[in-house]
Amino acid sequence: MAVTALSTDMRNEMLDILLDEFDTGSTNAQGRIEIRSSGGTLLATILMGNPAFDSAGSAGGNADGVGAAETMTADSSADNNGTAAVAHFLDRDENILFKGVVGTSGQEVNLNTTSITAGQNVALSAGTITMPDA
Repeated sequence: MAVTALSTDMRNEMLDILLDEFDTGSTNAQGRIEIRSSGGTLLATILMGNPAFDSAGSAGGNADGVGAAETMTADSSADNNGTAAVAHFLDRDENILFKGVVGTSGQEVNLNTTSITAGQNVALSAGTITMPDA
Protein backbone atom coordinates (compact mmCIF):
# COMPACT_ATOMS: atom_id res chain seq x y z
CA MET A 1 0.00 0.00 0.00
CA ALA A 2 1.40 3.39 -0.99
CA VAL A 3 0.79 6.55 1.01
CA THR A 4 -0.56 9.20 -1.34
CA ALA A 5 -1.15 12.05 1.10
CA LEU A 6 -0.42 12.97 4.71
CA SER A 7 -2.71 15.10 6.80
CA THR A 8 -1.39 18.49 7.84
CA ASP A 9 -1.18 17.37 11.47
CA MET A 10 0.79 14.24 10.50
CA ARG A 11 3.24 16.24 8.35
CA ASN A 12 3.89 18.69 11.18
CA GLU A 13 4.23 15.96 13.82
CA MET A 14 6.66 13.92 11.68
CA LEU A 15 8.72 17.01 10.93
CA ASP A 16 8.84 18.05 14.60
CA ILE A 17 10.23 14.61 15.48
CA LEU A 18 12.98 15.06 12.88
CA LEU A 19 13.77 18.65 13.88
CA ASP A 20 13.96 17.73 17.58
CA GLU A 21 16.76 15.28 16.76
CA PHE A 22 19.13 18.25 16.28
CA ASP A 23 18.70 19.00 19.98
CA THR A 24 19.42 15.48 21.26
CA GLY A 25 22.69 14.54 22.92
CA SER A 26 24.94 16.15 25.48
CA THR A 27 28.44 16.29 23.94
CA ASN A 28 27.95 19.78 22.46
CA ALA A 29 25.65 22.68 23.34
CA GLN A 30 24.06 22.66 19.89
CA GLY A 31 23.68 20.74 16.65
CA ARG A 32 25.78 21.64 13.64
CA ILE A 33 26.06 21.61 9.88
CA GLU A 34 29.43 20.50 8.55
CA ILE A 35 30.35 21.70 5.06
CA ARG A 36 32.62 19.13 3.39
CA SER A 37 34.35 18.51 0.08
CA SER A 38 33.33 15.56 -2.11
CA GLY A 39 36.31 13.70 -0.65
CA GLY A 40 35.10 14.30 2.91
CA THR A 41 37.48 17.07 4.01
CA LEU A 42 35.89 19.28 6.65
CA LEU A 43 35.80 22.83 5.29
CA ALA A 44 33.56 24.69 7.75
CA THR A 45 31.15 24.13 10.64
CA ILE A 46 27.95 26.13 11.11
CA LEU A 47 26.49 25.96 14.63
CA MET A 48 22.74 25.60 14.92
CA GLY A 49 20.68 27.60 17.40
CA ASN A 50 19.44 26.19 20.68
CA PRO A 51 16.87 24.93 19.86
CA ALA A 52 17.96 24.35 16.27
CA PHE A 53 14.49 24.75 14.70
CA ASP A 54 11.16 26.22 15.65
CA SER A 55 8.02 24.08 15.57
CA ALA A 56 6.70 22.90 12.23
CA GLY A 57 3.66 24.51 10.66
CA SER A 58 1.57 27.27 12.16
CA ALA A 59 2.72 26.40 15.70
CA GLY A 60 6.12 27.81 14.69
CA GLY A 61 4.77 30.55 12.46
CA ASN A 62 5.54 28.57 9.30
CA ALA A 63 3.65 27.06 6.40
CA ASP A 64 2.28 23.56 6.99
CA GLY A 65 5.02 20.93 6.87
CA VAL A 66 7.82 23.51 7.16
CA GLY A 67 10.24 24.14 10.03
CA ALA A 68 12.58 27.14 10.02
CA ALA A 69 16.06 27.16 11.53
CA GLU A 70 16.68 29.45 14.46
CA THR A 71 19.71 31.77 14.24
CA MET A 72 22.82 29.93 13.07
CA THR A 73 26.39 30.90 14.00
CA ALA A 74 28.84 31.29 11.12
CA ASP A 75 32.23 29.62 11.06
CA SER A 76 34.46 32.69 11.35
CA SER A 77 37.55 30.77 10.22
CA ALA A 78 37.09 27.90 7.74
CA ASP A 79 39.19 24.84 8.53
CA ASN A 80 40.58 23.95 5.10
CA ASN A 81 40.72 24.93 1.43
CA GLY A 82 38.41 23.05 -0.90
CA THR A 83 35.23 22.93 -2.94
CA ALA A 84 32.08 22.55 -0.86
CA ALA A 85 30.01 19.61 -2.12
CA VAL A 86 28.10 18.04 0.77
CA ALA A 87 26.59 19.14 4.09
CA HIS A 88 26.31 16.82 7.05
CA PHE A 89 23.54 17.71 9.51
CA LEU A 90 24.57 16.54 12.99
CA ASP A 91 22.94 16.33 16.41
CA ARG A 92 24.67 17.47 19.63
CA ASP A 93 26.56 14.16 19.88
CA GLU A 94 27.84 14.59 16.29
CA ASN A 95 25.69 11.79 14.86
CA ILE A 96 24.85 12.44 11.22
CA LEU A 97 21.09 12.87 10.90
CA PHE A 98 21.13 13.37 7.12
CA LYS A 99 23.21 14.81 4.30
CA GLY A 100 22.52 17.35 1.57
CA VAL A 101 24.15 18.61 -1.61
CA VAL A 102 25.94 22.00 -1.43
CA GLY A 103 25.89 24.42 -4.35
CA THR A 104 25.25 28.06 -5.14
CA SER A 105 21.63 27.70 -6.31
CA GLY A 106 18.88 25.09 -6.27
CA GLN A 107 20.57 22.68 -3.84
CA GLU A 108 19.74 21.56 -0.29
CA VAL A 109 22.40 23.99 1.01
CA ASN A 110 23.23 27.11 -0.99
CA LEU A 111 26.35 29.18 -0.37
CA ASN A 112 27.43 32.33 -2.20
CA THR A 113 30.43 30.31 -3.43
CA THR A 114 31.48 26.67 -3.16
CA SER A 115 35.16 27.64 -3.18
CA ILE A 116 36.23 27.73 0.47
CA THR A 117 39.57 29.10 1.64
CA ALA A 118 40.97 28.27 5.07
CA GLY A 119 40.37 31.18 7.42
CA GLN A 120 37.42 32.68 5.56
CA ASN A 121 33.99 33.32 7.10
CA VAL A 122 31.34 30.76 6.05
CA ALA A 123 27.73 31.53 6.94
CA LEU A 124 24.16 30.40 6.28
CA SER A 125 21.60 33.17 6.60
CA ALA A 126 18.47 31.02 6.85
CA GLY A 127 17.21 27.48 6.47
CA THR A 128 14.03 25.48 6.29
CA ILE A 129 13.21 21.79 6.19
CA THR A 130 10.01 20.65 4.54
CA MET A 131 8.07 17.44 5.10
CA PRO A 132 6.32 16.57 1.81
CA ASP A 133 2.64 15.69 1.88
CA ALA A 134 3.06 12.55 -0.24
